[in-house]
Order: sequence, then C-alpha cells, then structure tokens
Amino acid sequence: MIRPARPYRQHLIALKFICHMPHTAGHTDPQQPHMQQLFPALRRRLAETANSRIALAVFLALSSLAVVAQPFGTLGAMGPAARVVYWSIIVGVSIFAGAAFDQIALHITDGHINWRVPLYAAGMMTLAYGPFVFLVSRVFVFFGAQLSAEPLAVFLDAAVVSFTVYGVIHVLRPRFRPREDVTETPEVSEDAPEAPEPPRLIRRLARPEATIFRVSARDHMTEVASAQGFERIRLRFADAIDEMDPVPGTYVHRSHWVAISAVSGVVRRDGKLFVQLVNDEELPISRTYRPALEEARPDLF
Repeated sequence: MIRPARPYRQHLIALKFICHMPHTAGHTDPQQPHMQQLFPALRRRLAETANSRIALAVFLALSSLAVVAQPFGTLGAMGPAARVVYWSIIVGVSIFAGAAFDQIALHITDGHINWRVPLYAAGMMTLAYGPFVFLVSRVFVFFGAQLSAEPLAVFLDAAVVSFTVYGVIHVLRPRFRPREDVTETPEVSEDAPEAPEPPRLIRRLARPEATIFRVSARDHMTEVASAQGFERIRLRFADAIDEMDPVPGTYVHRSHWVAISAVSGVVRRDGKLFVQLVNDEELPISRTYRPALEEARPDLF
C-alpha cells in the first residue's frame, strides 16, 4: 500500500448541513458532507431511466390507460388530443421525478434499504409533484379544459399515488436487486493462489461484505465509501488507513485515501485535478499526494 509516513492533521469543520446526504463531485471544500455524491448518482439514475425500455413501457401503458380511463376527475374534461398531451406530460414527468426522489431517498439513508426510503421518497414526491400537477391543470383550464384543479384534491391524489407506488416499489425492490451473494464457485486447483485477505477495516462496518472504494476524514469521524453505500465510524483516520492493509491504495489528499482498484480516471477542472472513482465520486488531488497516485496509476497522467 502506497502512503506517506503520516498524514497531515485534518482541519475542523465549521459548516454543518441540515440534511445528511451523500456528496457530489468535488467542486467545493473536500470536507463538505454527503451532498457531493448526490448529483453524479442522480445524473446516472436519470440517464438509466431515459434509456430504460421498462420505463418506456410503463410510460406508454400508464399514459394510454389514463387517456382511456380519464381518472382523478378528468372524465369528460378534455378532448382526445388534449387528453393525450395532458397525460403524456403527467405520466412522463412522474417517471423521471419518481426515479430522482427515490435516488435522493437512498442517499439520505446512505444506501441502506429500509422503510425510510419509500417514506422519504413519497413525501418529497407529494410536496413537489402535487404543485406541478396543479400548475399543468391550470394551464389546460386556461386553454378551455373543464378540469376542477382544486389544490387540496390534487395534493391528496398525489399523496395517495406516491405512497402507494413507493410502497409497492419497496416491497418488490429486493426481487430486482442483483444477488451479490450468489455466485458460481469455480473449481479451484491446488496450485491456485489463495484469495487475498480482506482488510481489517471491514469488520467495523455494518456490511462485512463491503468492497471499500475510499476512506475519508469527516468531522472527527472516518467515512468509508463502498459498493454497498457510505458509513461513518468512530476511528482515527490514520488508524483506519492502517486497517486497510493489504489493499493497495494511496492518499490523494490529506483527508482522502483511495483504493487503487477503485480509481477510474483523473479530470482537470478550473486548474485543479480530481480523481474519479468507480462510484462516480470525484475527490481533489493535492500536490503533495499527486506523485503517489502517478506512481500507482501512471496510465492516468
């Protein structure tokens, strides 16, 4: 493992965020909380939704059904063409908004799938999508549609649909998640090398099967980012790095250590270098630690 003899003493954080969310790409202070990972994950989720055949099938099915059934007080309120446009907007935006709020809820809970995910997502969807539906309805009323568009009724409809849909998604989610724990076990010859010993740090995590991507100093605690999400543990940053042996890795900043296998690239932005990880995080590369990364991954420079 490549690392200097001792990392610099980390600075204290003065700014506290009300929301505890995973963070997005590092344009700001490297110690900003979890907001730094949200935006890359959100962009990826929306791109996946846009390219999903399942999302397209759901859009066509729900919008067609709504055009025919005319639910939620729209019966006889619009002509066929207006119904197609109206429900295409309502259903299409709801699919992308639903995916976005689900991703935000997952980040709020640090990727842990529990009852809070559908609760948070449905709450955000209701508060944001209810006003949107009301405004769209008022626009159609302006152009002659006979919609009743009462704010309370629209809000209640949005709440009922949101909590129902997210509840169903929460129940069905485990069926569609990849089964990471079930893999084919190939035959191992006697001459095959032994599997590398996992780092001791994973014993401190809630998910001992975690594949650790990075370790960071965060507000007097140590934050561990893995394929399974993000966790904060009460352990000195330097001690956490020691417990990452024998995983090859290096410091890229006084507050960030990354596993070499998790590095996917390097980008330059506003004259500064950032290392990209396989989970779409971007971390700043300081001048002090750049040589270590160049030695470990010369292909990136």
